[in-house]
Amino acid sequence: MQLQIRLYGSLRDLLPPERSGRITMQLPDKITIPELKNVLNIERAVETAVNGIHVEDDFPLSNNDKIAFFAVMAGGCNSYT
Repeated sequence: MQLQIRLYGSLRDLLPPERSGRITMQLPDKITIPELKNVLNIERAVETAVNGIHVEDDFPLSNNDKIAFFAVMAGGCNSYT
């Protein structure tokens, strides 16, 4: 299947500079988001969007999907002290 992939923030460094964080890849059918992250050498926490919608890692990918990975900038907490 063919996927259009966009990397944002510091994740752009995973691709050559001339790619500007964008790449189209031909990948095996039924590849999962965790498998795609592995192919791209993404080894840290990221947020993922498919066709402009925030998704979790178990979201099924389809041919010609547009995948965006965003570097997580900061954590959060449930209370302020």
